[in-house]
Amino acid sequence: MTQTQQLINKLPKIKMEDLDGDGNWVTVIKTPYAFIGDYDRLCISGEEGDSLLDYYGEYRDGCPYICSELEAWAAKHGGFWEWLNPGAIMFCEA
Repeated sequence: MTQTQQLINKLPKIKMEDLDGDGNWVTVIKTPYAFIGDYDRLCISGEEGDSLLDYYGEYRDGCPYICSELEAWAAKHGGFWEWLNPGAIMFCEA
């Protein structure tokens, strides 16, 4: 197993509020949709409808957004997130 795959396996499960099929708010646990990008880099997609990322800040007062749990996870693992493109972030070691 590569180091990147090991990092993917350690990603946090994130508790958040979401709408169920009846339009009611419920607590759900979401795991970020991760993939291995170029140069064997851990990447997280922001296009899975889980609201963990928002490059354009459409739902965050116009500011790019990465959820605090992912920010804390990156710091704990000696790195930070960079935007790969408007739809994904990439883990970079500090």
